[in-house]
Amino acid sequence: ISTSGGTGDLDLYVHHGERPAHRDDYKCASGSPISTESCTLNAAEPGVYHILLFAWDQFSGVTLEATVGGDPVPFNIELVFLSGGTTEQDDAFRTSAAMWERIITDDIYDYSFVENPQPANECISGQPMISDVVDDLRIYVSIRDIDGPQPILGRAGPCYLRGISEHPIVGMMEFDIYDFDRITDQGLLIPVVLHEMGHVLGIGTIWSRKELLMNPSSVTPGADTHFIGPRAITAFDNAGGVNYTGGAKVPVENEAGPGSQDSHWREAVFGAELMSPFVNSGVQNPLSVITIQSLADLGYVVDPSQDEPYSVPLAADLVSPDRGPGVDLGNDTRRGPILVVGPKKRRH
Repeated sequence: ISTSGGTGDLDLYVHHGERPAHRDDYKCASGSPISTESCTLNAAEPGVYHILLFAWDQFSGVTLEATVGGDPVPFNIELVFLSGGTTEQDDAFRTSAAMWERIITDDIYDYSFVENPQPANECISGQPMISDVVDDLRIYVSIRDIDGPQPILGRAGPCYLRGISEHPIVGMMEFDIYDFDRITDQGLLIPVVLHEMGHVLGIGTIWSRKELLMNPSSVTPGADTHFIGPRAITAFDNAGGVNYTGGAKVPVENEAGPGSQDSHWREAVFGAELMSPFVNSGVQNPLSVITIQSLADLGYVVDPSQDEPYSVPLAADLVSPDRGPGVDLGNDTRRGPILVVGPKKRRH
């Protein structure tokens, strides 16, 4: 059961059986700071289900959808918590996974590690040996003490790719518990987790492998780094970037340091868009159709209608470098090899 589209902020509650007296008693609750919510009830029982839409703030134009039977979502993100946080923090991962599952609308073939098990701790510290079947993406999550308060908030990215499609099979998300508590207090939990999960899916982390990243600034500092996926370019033009004259499209971050450059949209052009390297406080950080269509350029089947409203800002509307409250996501992509398993794709 899910809600999508529209504006404002509603929360979704679902319960089987008698109608609860209070929303806190519903079996499933989904409460992100926007109108996109999701509840999945596995092995659902026959009977009456109560669905409550609670207006945390005024909302309108929202679509409510219920799917019964079969695989509730074609694309599945499995979360494995090696060390979790608070209930609110862990729920942010589930909410973010549900959002990406609605965006990616087609299954990717299962991958079996049964005949080719991978050792423990290869992807992230604490990860057990991988010797089973993954459908479609598994993410190991760890919230722990990395370096105390700042500078490293966390890192995320894929660890294993399918050989044929080159889509991630297994990835990791790791956050420093001190900084994670800080972004929770700032109300930035969902956009930060959603952003980092995008990296696990391949945004900014497999662009080079897919031959979609041009002029990487890690090779030539200050180069006009850009993403050449045709669907993302069209979406960029349609979002107001058609008259962009600052270089080639789609502009990618080229001034931040390692872990930020070559793996995010360019902050100086995109402003508060979700996959730029800075999450802004006090404003929405929209997941734009540009980001969704960049996934299509990576070979995913996507639903562009799941985007959040976004226009490429005019230069005069961009936030100054002294941004004030927010979270700098610099150096947030996983370091280490990305291993390709299974039959390899033929390259021409």
